[in-house]
Amino acid sequence: NKLDDYYPEMSVLPELIHSGKLRWVTVLDSDRGGNICDESDIDSWAETYPLEEIAILTDPGFELQSTFNISGYPYFVLVNSDLQIEVKGNNNDPYKAVLWAAENIPLDDATAEE
Repeated sequence: NKLDDYYPEMSVLPELIHSGKLRWVTVLDSDRGGNICDESDIDSWAETYPLEEIAILTDPGFELQSTFNISGYPYFVLVNSDLQIEVKGNNNDPYKAVLWAAENIPLDDATAEE
């Protein structure tokens, strides 16, 4: 994966997702042409990025874009189990939240106790 070349610490993310330690939700608001997403865009995304554990939602009203002042994609927000924002990316560092997750969510209980 090309992203792993730039951020090798992200290589742990699939394992965190498969183990249930990290729940990932993808939100699509528009297609590459800027048109509001429809079911075919969700199907295409799911075929391109086939991970059953990842939910794919649409945001046709661009509510998340305005809530988080997003000016580019990808953009990541990490929320805790109480749905409070733990860390979020920004337009200069969109991967900040993902890197935080990779570095701070233990893969196993032994790691958590150290």
